[in-house]
Amino acid sequence: MALRSTNNEDVMAFHSANNKNAMALQSTYNKDVMALRSANNKDIMASCSTNNKDVMVLHSTNNKHAMALHSTNNKDGMALQSTYKKDVMALRSTNNKDIMALQSTYNKDVMALRSTNNKDIMASCSTNNKHAMALHSTNNKDIMALRSTYNKDVMALRST
Repeated sequence: MALRSTNNEDVMAFHSANNKNAMALQSTYNKDVMALRSANNKDIMASCSTNNKDVMVLHSTNNKHAMALHSTNNKDGMALQSTYKKDVMALRSTNNKDIMALQSTYNKDVMALRSTNNKDIMASCSTNNKHAMALHSTNNKDIMALRSTYNKDVMALRST
């Protein structure tokens, strides 16, 4: 029994020593893991912070570029619109001048034709009036001659 008791004590002592060593190793391992986790967390946080700063710088730069392009596009758009308006106004002015010149020429042509037509009509009227007056005069002479002959015949018949 004494041997067994010694073996039990030795086993218990060995077991206790193994437990202490295991606990010490586990504690060291836990400390190392926690230290690594802490270091990793710090690295990750530093990396995140750097990335955030880089992203913010890029975002700011992109915004500046976008705003500069937007401003340039607006200026170009306004310049094109202004040029277009000037071109349209110049064309309108030219068209108005051309229309006024054509209208003036048309009015002159119409007035010249009216004048020519009036002269032709007046000449035609004058000729017609002369013919009508000549015919009227001839008719009057014929009528007067017929009346005179008729009157002479009537008077001759009455005297008979």
